[in-house]
Amino acid sequence: MKKGKVPGLDGLPASFYEFYWDMMAGDVCDMILKCVNDEIFLKKFNFTLISLIPKVPQPSDITQFRHIALCNTTAKLIARLLAERGLRQGNPLSPYLFIICTEGLISLLNGEVSRGSLSGICLGQGGKLISRLLFADDTVLFGEATQGEARSIMSILQQYEVLSGQRVSVQKSAVMFSPNVGSVTWGAISNILGMREVTTHGTYLGLPSSIGSSKKDVFSSLIGRVKNRIEDWKPKLLSKAGKFVFITSVLQAVPTLDMQYFKLPIHYCHELYSQVANYWWGSTDNKGGLGFRDNHVFNIALLSKQAWRIVSNPSSELAQMFRAKYYPHSNFWNAFLGQSPSLTWKSLLTARDLLIKGKKWTVCNGKSIKV
Repeated sequence: MKKGKVPGLDGLPASFYEFYWDMMAGDVCDMILKCVNDEIFLKKFNFTLISLIPKVPQPSDITQFRHIALCNTTAKLIARLLAERGLRQGNPLSPYLFIICTEGLISLLNGEVSRGSLSGICLGQGGKLISRLLFADDTVLFGEATQGEARSIMSILQQYEVLSGQRVSVQKSAVMFSPNVGSVTWGAISNILGMREVTTHGTYLGLPSSIGSSKKDVFSSLIGRVKNRIEDWKPKLLSKAGKFVFITSVLQAVPTLDMQYFKLPIHYCHELYSQVANYWWGSTDNKGGLGFRDNHVFNIALLSKQAWRIVSNPSSELAQMFRAKYYPHSNFWNAFLGQSPSLTWKSLLTARDLLIKGKKWTVCNGKSIKV
């Protein structure tokens, strides 16, 4: 338990009990034992202060706040002792319990797919069927826009709730439809799922879930995130060494995830560098000398690494999806751009040119060499 954590209603942090433990040890231990043995009602100690922390700028709904309960230290001690009788957050076994629950959800989804009640999606002819994407507590489900499949999804979620005790937050969930789906179907499916309909999911794992013809909205938000980080730290008088660490560890890390999957337009790379230069030098001039990262070169390097993963691990799900959609009868080295390619595929082909320059032949059994 951290010594300086915000105390509850009694105003006594953990450091108070530690400092005066010689005087209070007997009374505290006696009180805890009486609570555990049901001789004292825990409710007497469990009054808390509720602090609401906004999750988004300018929140307008209670679901947009994260609540934190400020408990008395005595209540925390009792709760920790009681929690040792079962699994709690922070227990080494907790992640395994979460994985077991997730495997149960996957099993329910696979059962509906095998019965034909959930169709999922296929990328390209003969591509692998995808019915879900799971990462931690984020879940994306795919299916055909029919009332039958909507009921199947609800049935799965209800079974999962009963078996695991985890309830899906409807307020945080949304459903997105293809442009080919009519408004009547939209409404019927949304009513079955009890979720709001959206035209885009915004971001998933920090990346945009969909990108249209204009990349301005997507990458301008990236510039905004860097500017916000700088504004947060501007009032703080950092030394030159502190600024250097802030640039290399924070500012240059902001666009890294985006750069792994998308080729940023060159002017956005220059704008990112200008933000760093302005923070360091006080101007956007490139005075050099400190080895700050060239964003464009770093972007191509990260994309090249992803392209090499597809080449070196062709059995991975990502490689199989790209092969089914863009080169079903060829290989990555000879694949074409194709019709209506995604931004990620365009970016990977740009990086392929760099890999081609660095690759070389290795003779094995000679069967693929024409004489």
